[in-house]
Amino acid sequence: MKILLTNNHLVGLGGSETFTYTVAKELVSRGHSVDVFTFAKGLMSDEISKFANVVDEPDKEYDLILINHNSCLRKLDGISGFKIFTSHGIYPALEQPEKGANMYIAISEEVKGHLANKSFESELLYNGVDCERFFPKKPIRKELKKIFSLCQGRFAQDVLRQACKILDIELIETNSGQREWNIEDYINKADLVVSLGRGAYESMACGRNVLVYDARPYGLNNCGDGIVTSENVKELLKNNLSGRNKQIAFDVATIVEELKKYDPEQGERNRQFALENFDIKKQVDKYINFYITKK
Repeated sequence: MKILLTNNHLVGLGGSETFTYTVAKELVSRGHSVDVFTFAKGLMSDEISKFANVVDEPDKEYDLILINHNSCLRKLDGISGFKIFTSHGIYPALEQPEKGANMYIAISEEVKGHLANKSFESELLYNGVDCERFFPKKPIRKELKKIFSLCQGRFAQDVLRQACKILDIELIETNSGQREWNIEDYINKADLVVSLGRGAYESMACGRNVLVYDARPYGLNNCGDGIVTSENVKELLKNNLSGRNKQIAFDVATIVEELKKYDPEQGERNRQFALENFDIKKQVDKYINFYITKK
């Protein structure tokens, strides 16, 4: 098929940028002709251009159009094709649904409810992860020795440093303090990863324990869901592993207690859950099936 993907910006390594890259790569691997449009080019569009067409202007006609961000939906007015709008969150202005798509995707039950409140019906589909890129390169340790932090908030990072010092655990941080392209290598160095959203999904795919926590300037500041387990993962996914499900206000003492729940056997269970629920191959199958059954 001839397929168009859109994302408002493809400058850095954020969640929607990584999603667009992952979907585009999977579609190209299946032999589809893939164009990618963005208003702002950068590192991620450069990476995508290695295997797909990054275009300055979309063509007038496509079979399937996968849209991130309402700015792109407006841009595509008058362009034909079966349009699927995916909403990745409830707060950002770009994620708010607008008329113009043939169907709408919500990446969590929280988002699905948000769209319903705005009178948009949607299908639930978790964000996809390349489980061939994100996989356990080695098993995690029986005892928690190394933690990798993907926290963006300075307060959360400080809390983690203090907790790790108390427990004599090594805290791994990226060289730049920001998300790196080869993030899977950092994840695989650790036994447990602290993150929200996509970082948590990718860490589960790598067979790591995951602590859902950060202090970010949107939503609930300095809150988390705690350690992901087989018993609570489906509940926590209702809010995209964002910290908004349990809304636990962590401090150093409570982080220390949470880290004591580390379970080396949970790593393999996380991997299996990711294969069943996040694998990009299955998620792309679902997008294509929506096109086939609803066009």
